[in-house]
Amino acid sequence: MKYLTKFSLLLTIVFLLNCSPEKEQVLQINGKVIGTETASILLRKPNQDMRFDSLI
Repeated sequence: MKYLTKFSLLLTIVFLLNCSPEKEQVLQINGKVIGTETASILLRKPNQDMRFDSLI
């Protein structure tokens, strides 16, 4: 019974730690575009419809 209590306590602690609010996801891309006069690049997710979904 002692092991069952410890195991239950451990599972509860792990569950509570995993339920914390999500951290903000950040992506930074550095690089150089060669051979074009383009001032900006649009990033999109696979299968994203650029007419209706927000752009990055």
